[in-house]
Amino acid sequence: MIDLLLKFPSREVAAQVGQGLGYSTQDPETGEWKTTQATLELGICVIGEHFVPTGKTTAGPMGEPVPVYAGDGHWWVMVRSLVDMAIPAEIQPFIVQPDPQNPAIPNQRWAD
Repeated sequence: MIDLLLKFPSREVAAQVGQGLGYSTQDPETGEWKTTQATLELGICVIGEHFVPTGKTTAGPMGEPVPVYAGDGHWWVMVRSLVDMAIPAEIQPFIVQPDPQNPAIPNQRWAD
């Protein structure tokens, strides 16, 4: 079993790669993308756009400082292979190494 974190430049690119791997489909009438949570080979968890602290704060309802977050403009997806398989070539350029110390990388992970 292999767990991967993928960073795509946009939701559309993520969906197109997902379509090639069989976990995303596009409605021909609306153009809307749908992503399944699993295929027979892959488990999928869409994180979406990751929000990171800007270093700024704003006043909360009680006057306390509240961090301001901004989206990173990317589309993040976690993939888990459910069978013994090679990493598909389509996703290799998008693989990011998890780094719990880096707030710019989502810290979600699969349950053990």
